[in-house]
Amino acid sequence: MNAKHILKFDRTLRLSETGVSRRQALMGLAAVPLAAGLATEARAQEVEDLQADSRGLFPDDRTMGAMDAPAVLIEYASLSCPHCARFHTQLLPEMKRDWIDSGKLLYVYRDFPLNAPALWAAMVALCLEGDSYFAFLDILYQQQDNWLRSQDPAQSLFQLSQVAGFDQARFEACVQDEAVFNRLVMGIEYAEATYGVNATPTLLLNGDKVSPRGYAELSDLIAGQQGS
Repeated sequence: MNAKHILKFDRTLRLSETGVSRRQALMGLAAVPLAAGLATEARAQEVEDLQADSRGLFPDDRTMGAMDAPAVLIEYASLSCPHCARFHTQLLPEMKRDWIDSGKLLYVYRDFPLNAPALWAAMVALCLEGDSYFAFLDILYQQQDNWLRSQDPAQSLFQLSQVAGFDQARFEACVQDEAVFNRLVMGIEYAEATYGVNATPTLLLNGDKVSPRGYAELSDLIAGQQGS
């Protein structure tokens, strides 16, 4: 799934190329009503450039693992991307077992939403912290086909959010949070400008793009960053 093809959201989720910028596209996506009576009014504002540390990390990054791990794996993903779902349901559990839990790898998840449902899902998830955040990501990826391809993805997304303790008021507040929306836009622009991210998933291992063909190759790449 390629970010150059901005998905114009309608009931059939048809792919549509546009000539607008990522910022303009996301502003348009955010304005799509989630449900009757709910209009999202988030607008991108002029914001300061993001400042990463020497390892490419932001203070508000969502991470798993030891902060002093010798290897840092950053994933740019869209919650609507089937390849991202495969990574999270098949590869990430093995990576967690072999590398993250042992303190040898810091895993960083960053949103790169490619369509309106992915944007909404990201904004809802970002209302959660710590283990609850990653647990909800697991649900979203495991149930991706069900909520994304349903007749009403917004309603299906709300139903899934209830598992994480959301009620209607909290759900609506999260998807209308202008600060979160602006931060997502900033993150996308940073990814494009700094790393040339244009598709999902994109993996960065200690700052370098990697494209492993399966878990064995990914594990070998991580091993090569252990300094031994």
